[in-house]
Amino acid sequence: MSVVNSIRNIAEKMPYSSRRFMYTAYERFIELITKPVSSRLPVLFVVGSQRSGTTLLGLILDSHPDIKMHEEEESYTLLKIKGDQNVKLIEGFKIPVWTSRYRFLKKAFPHSKVVYLRRDMRSIVSSMLRLKSGSLSWVSRHGWREIERSISFVSDLRTRNFFLKTYSACSHENDEVTAAALCAYLKMYLLEEYFKIGLNVLECWYEDLVIQPENETRHILEFLGLKWSPEVLHHHEKHEGIAIGGTRKNRPVDVASTMKWQSQLTEIEKQKIYEFDDSCRLSIGECYFSPFRDCCQATSDTGV
Repeated sequence: MSVVNSIRNIAEKMPYSSRRFMYTAYERFIELITKPVSSRLPVLFVVGSQRSGTTLLGLILDSHPDIKMHEEEESYTLLKIKGDQNVKLIEGFKIPVWTSRYRFLKKAFPHSKVVYLRRDMRSIVSSMLRLKSGSLSWVSRHGWREIERSISFVSDLRTRNFFLKTYSACSHENDEVTAAALCAYLKMYLLEEYFKIGLNVLECWYEDLVIQPENETRHILEFLGLKWSPEVLHHHEKHEGIAIGGTRKNRPVDVASTMKWQSQLTEIEKQKIYEFDDSCRLSIGECYFSPFRDCCQATSDTGV
């Protein structure tokens, strides 16, 4: 793996105009040396944007008697040494950083199932701006590189060029609000790439999960081929401690979290998000999707 590490280390020292090609080269090399894991191993991946609720979904699914969910940090290590020894019917890995690695997932785990979580972009942006990594916001510490990696794996040239232009503008102006919106939108947009290459993927929305947890969890378990278990509604009674990103594992599902952005974001921040969305609508065309999902929309879709 020394060649792989060398490619990654070289890329980190380059300007982005060159670095993005190295990201692609790194991923292509990984694909070439990757051998599929045995089809006998049932694997679930939970992906999506950071701050979209993947931790909550992982805790809920881990409460099912037939699912073992691995937290983010241990997932990366375990997936390097994975064999055919599984202790439950399904082993799951919450890995939002791997959201852009859809080609690798397809080759290495061709029989896996993917739950792709989306969340209202305003909530994601609000969380990204307010989560601190040392003295910096999450956007400053991690967001820019997440944008770079994600852009590299957008297959549509017109769309990729639009994202590159937006990245360049907000990077030049150090506009963390638009950068957070771009990061969130990119991570949600990549779902289209999963569909294109035929990954077995289920799209879910965080708002649906917290407003109608039983309905949405039943839908996910059906996708996984598992029977319903009421234990998934009591994840907060089964877990303790703090997960990556500062999520309290014993925190119950909180419907109020779907609308906190209204008071957390300033009017200027909201305006920047809406301006970015307008530019997406005008530039992406038929590939555009709305990144907003309010409580009333979620309850309407679930028949409440």
